[in-house]
Amino acid sequence: MLFLHLAHEYVKEGDRIAFVLPKNILSGVSWFLARSLLASIYHLEYVVVSMDPTSGYNFSESTSLSEALLVAKRTASHNEKERTCIACLLKSQ
Repeated sequence: MLFLHLAHEYVKEGDRIAFVLPKNILSGVSWFLARSLLASIYHLEYVVVSMDPTSGYNFSESTSLSEALLVAKRTASHNEKERTCIACLLKSQ
């Protein structure tokens, strides 16, 4: 949450932020403030998650945490034409 807050302080309207965060950002109660900030001031453009149960639900090497990659654009106002791309990465055999 600290890095999200710091990025928010430096990002101007139209700029983007990207974070690899614990997957709990998507629904966990403790991440409510982060989701509130993202929903109110940013357009969430991309959400990328790993869906491989055999090698883990993470991007970072040597971690057992489930993670999600978020890319968001700072915006002064939202409109109904905004879209969010959600990608699930699967391991190919």
